[in-house]
Formats: sequence, structure tokens, C-alpha cells
Amino acid sequence: MSLSKLICGTLANINMPKHFQKSVTDVDPFDDSNDENGSIGWLRVILKTGHILRLSQDIRDSVMKRYITTVCYGFMKNYINKYFTFPYDIDCGQAFFPDKNNNCYSILKGNKIVFTPEQISLMNERGNSPGSYQVICDYPILNDDGSHSTYFLHEEHENSGRPPFIHYKFIVDYENPQVAGKFMNGGISNYDLLMMNCSKNGLSVHESRQHIETIIEYMGSIPVASSVEEQDKIMGDLIKMWDENPIPNRKTHHTITLNINEMIPYVIYRIDNPLIVESILCSQYILDNHGTPSLIPALQKMYELMTDGIPEGIYVEKNCPHIGDPMVVSGISELAKAIVDNINHSLDIYKYLKISDELIEYIKTNCEDAMIRTFIGNVTSIDEDNSEPETEIVSNDETDDTQCQICLETGGSPISIYKGDGYCKHPFHLWCLEKWALSTNCSNHNCCPTCRIPFC
Repeated sequence: MSLSKLICGTLANINMPKHFQKSVTDVDPFDDSNDENGSIGWLRVILKTGHILRLSQDIRDSVMKRYITTVCYGFMKNYINKYFTFPYDIDCGQAFFPDKNNNCYSILKGNKIVFTPEQISLMNERGNSPGSYQVICDYPILNDDGSHSTYFLHEEHENSGRPPFIHYKFIVDYENPQVAGKFMNGGISNYDLLMMNCSKNGLSVHESRQHIETIIEYMGSIPVASSVEEQDKIMGDLIKMWDENPIPNRKTHHTITLNINEMIPYVIYRIDNPLIVESILCSQYILDNHGTPSLIPALQKMYELMTDGIPEGIYVEKNCPHIGDPMVVSGISELAKAIVDNINHSLDIYKYLKISDELIEYIKTNCEDAMIRTFIGNVTSIDEDNSEPETEIVSNDETDDTQCQICLETGGSPISIYKGDGYCKHPFHLWCLEKWALSTNCSNHNCCPTCRIPFC
């Protein structure tokens, strides 16, 4: 039996010496004052030596709690003031209504309104003029001698050698004001006129807009007919276009925005580890109410919340009538899964095996305890099967001597209890052998105290 397996049973039932813990891990997971990564350092060693160093469950639980809370707090800090946008579409309904009267497809050309100068002046004063007057250049202004009256724009113009400008008399053509086209039908635009016609034929405002948009898409603009017969023809042309090339229901594009507090319910729903859920909620509470404290104050507050109870209101339900839209549900589900996958990746303790070889190598070469160097050196990966190997045990009848070679009391067991393990058969008590192996008073404590055959 190797020394490591001989010692492990003893280590599982005693309080491991402080110097032993420190030598193996080179970190103190419970000293938060100066070590913010103690839990990760210990976790690496537990993973590497978990089947040899049988640490008590409370130590393992404490380390794992520290590890998970540390990772979750750092993870949730990434979502401060971050918002998530999810698109969705609203169906606008039927795009065209071919069963309506002919005046729902075009408008009759009406009499053009020519506003009087007084009407235009009044509307100008009110800020809602439908058009403007034309200013006409009439004739040049003459001097007393009959020559043209001239002027220079400025001194530079005068000195440039260019000819001066001639003064002209300008008049306003009040008889022919320029009127905006949309005011030619009693001040109502073609669009509004067609909207009114559609409404009179039973279409809602929303349906009227869809119907008119389709007409514009087919014709390029709102048709204007000179007669009822022409209106009938326009209606027939439009219905034919619809039959040959119907336009599918239009959709309007919208978005729903959620913050991290509104996303949390969808995230924790997918996590079956209560400690991870607690850590996420505690982290978000701290970030919501205490800013972004450094790790140590944050962990202390998180431990308090886990003990005293996590307040309500950390996550809220999004109040939106379209939160159940299939596009929104799908988008939220995909994002929540991505967040859970990312946090699981961050919490994946096995990835630390890949980066802990340097630490283990350091212990192998620098640790003062030769016994520790021995069994650390034999560990290269996690032993997923913790069952004992099937070996043939040597009968204790081979020796009648059970006197411990250290304390000289009876009840000792030989180091070599498996055939072919290469160790001597001198008997020892486990606690005596452990004390000897961990002793720092002897320069050669990595061997049998009696025959000096090395343990490894």
C-alpha cells in the first residue's frame, strides 16, 4: 500500500494541521483580507488531490460557496446598465378591400379654389397659408434725366470694375396667387379625401390606411378621375391588379426592451443549483443598491443576505402586452440559454485542471514536506472512479509482530499489506506513522523509521 493511501484514512478523520493545508494549497481560502482568489486556489488542489486529500465536507462546501459567489458576482457585473432588445411584428391585417364602392379607389377632380388676396393675407397672419403670392419684376426705375437708376451692392463691388445693378420696380400679383396642390379641393388633400370616402364605406382608419397604401403601391399615387365612368375604370384596374398580384398582409416592426432585472426570472428558471441562484440574486441586489463594491465587501454582504434572507423585488416581470409574442418568447429563451451557458462555463471547475499544473509542479518541487511531494507527484488528473483497486491482501498471519516500531505499543499494521507493493512489513499505528511522516524535526522522514526503506 502506498503511503498516500495509508495516510488518507487518517486525514479523513482528523483536523488537518494548518501548516499542512498551507503547504498543499499555498493559499488561505478563509482569509478574505488579503487573498481574493483563495477559493480558486483551493479548488484546484481539491480537484487534483481530491481522491487523496479527503478534506472534510464543511471545508469543501465553504470553498465551493466562496468559489460560486465570487464567479457569480463578477459575472453579473457585466450586465450593469445593460438592456436587451427583442423584435416582434404586428400584422396590419388585410391590405386591400376590393368589395367597396368606386369612390374608395380614386377621387373626383373638384373645382380648384382660388383664394382672394384678403383670404391669403388672413391665413398668412394665422400661420396657415395654403400658398404664397407671386412677386413680378415690372419695369426699371428711371432717374430724372431718363437714365436707369443703379446701385452697387457694397464697396468691393464698386471697386471691382463690374457694372452696377439696375433698380427695378416689383409688384405682387394678387390676381394669381400660388396655391399648394393639397388645397385645390377645398383645402383637403387627396389622401384625406380618399380616407373620408373609405370611412363612409365602413372601413376603419387602420383598414383605410392599408387600402390606400396598396392603391399607391399599384398606381404610384392616388388616382384622380374626371368622371364617375373613369372612377369605375380605375376601380376595375386596381381589382385586376389585386387578383393577379395580391399584396400580403403588411407588418409593422416593434421591439421590447428588458433590463437585467427583467431578464433574471428567465435565467434562474433554467438553473437547478440553489447556490448559483442565490449568488445571482445576491449579486444583483448588491449591484442595484450598493454600486459596484470590490470583491471582499461584496462577498461579505452576499453572505449576510444568504443568512438573513434575500429581499424581494430583485427581479420583476416585464409588463408589456406583447411579451407573449412568439418572436419575443423565442428571443428571450435564446438569450436566457446563452446567459446560463456562459455562467456555467465560468463556473466550470474542471477547466481549472488545465491551468493548475504549474501550481502542482510548484508544490512538488518547493514544498518542504517530502511526504506531500510524494503523493502530489502521483496525481495528474481527477480520479473519477474512487473505488479501491482490486488487490490481493497479504494475510496478517504472515507476521505475529504487531508492535508499533515508533511507540512500541501493540496493534500496529505493516506498511506493506498488498503483495508486490515494494514496501517493508514493519508494523505501525496509522497516527504514529502520520506524525512521523509530517515531522519536520527529522531530515529523513520519507522512509520507514526502522529500516529506512523509502516510502516511495
